[in-house]
Amino acid sequence: MTPASEPAAPRRGRLDFLDFIRLAAMAFMVQGHTLDALVRPQHLDLGTFPWNVWHALRGQTAPIFLMVSGLVGVLSLRRDEDGRVPAARLGHRLAWAFGLMALGYLLVFPANRIADLRWLSPEGWRGFLQVNILQLNGAGLLILTALASLTRSDRAYGRIALGLAAATLVATPLIQALDWFRILPEGLAAYVSHAHGSLFPLFPHGMYLFLGAAAGWHLKGIPPEEASRRFRRLCGWGTLAALAGSGLAALLPPGLLPPHDLYTTSWTFTLLRLGLALPMMALLSLWAERRPTFTAACAPLGKHSLKVYVGHLVLLYGLPWTLGLTGKVYRSLGLGSGLLAVLLVGGITFGGVILLERIQRQAAPLWLALRLSSAGLVAWALIF
Repeated sequence: MTPASEPAAPRRGRLDFLDFIRLAAMAFMVQGHTLDALVRPQHLDLGTFPWNVWHALRGQTAPIFLMVSGLVGVLSLRRDEDGRVPAARLGHRLAWAFGLMALGYLLVFPANRIADLRWLSPEGWRGFLQVNILQLNGAGLLILTALASLTRSDRAYGRIALGLAAATLVATPLIQALDWFRILPEGLAAYVSHAHGSLFPLFPHGMYLFLGAAAGWHLKGIPPEEASRRFRRLCGWGTLAALAGSGLAALLPPGLLPPHDLYTTSWTFTLLRLGLALPMMALLSLWAERRPTFTAACAPLGKHSLKVYVGHLVLLYGLPWTLGLTGKVYRSLGLGSGLLAVLLVGGITFGGVILLERIQRQAAPLWLALRLSSAGLVAWALIF
């Protein structure tokens, strides 16, 4: 699953090429975070080749995750005969959304105990409440769950999601021009504004999630081979539209829009990122189709992207009660040592996910004990 996606849907609702796309994005994410966190900056000169290309490609992992997440959410959506989504299913999605948001805050918890938060400085609160991709996924899933409850068909759901994506893009420069931290509490304003350090506010990043949801109904209920081809056609048309829109946005006269950051909130660069991410997704889907045996072996790991995301971040940065690799070697390794660290972090992370998945399938009581004991340890640490 992506950091935003839900627990695995029944097998009939899955498309292997989507899981393969997520797996490829996860692998690139792990190596990117590891090199950035552990290697000395002078070895990663982003102004020179190949690191400028590496940096540009890193920027596509989040859009890919978000679009696949929105898409898979539609494939796993089940409706009754009258078109309604069962209340139990809606409740499950709401619980999952809030769980993602809570996990996002837990990963950056700024104190040893909840009681210690009273001593936190305003700067500490600001850093704690910044929105990262887990919080964005949770907030986006809340919006899409509300949309699912209000619509009576996947077609209507997809069309409204497309409208939400367009509205999010169009509104971004206007939204970012406002001082939301004077209007809303810090924790809410961080969901819409970059100003206090949020990496993934809803504007513009929610657009990618909504676009995925808009595309999902086109792939639902058709054979996997046809779904893969249709997906590539959608990516192709989307790439043309995004690049054309980016070019047109670049021609707009200065002063037409309020002042905003060109690289993070402009129509030009948001659409350019989309225009780069879509062909990457199309190429990965083509590879998956041409290598069915390889894809079938690897794709199951794509369902566990949340575990991969959390696992590699804990290895790198630790938790309030544990030390990560950055506590010892933050940006102090040479490039060769950094590449070895990529293999180490990737091997432990993906190996751990495979082990946990096997325990879940073959030793259900042990899996339950691990989950309960982990939750108990975290609760104990937060309280005592």
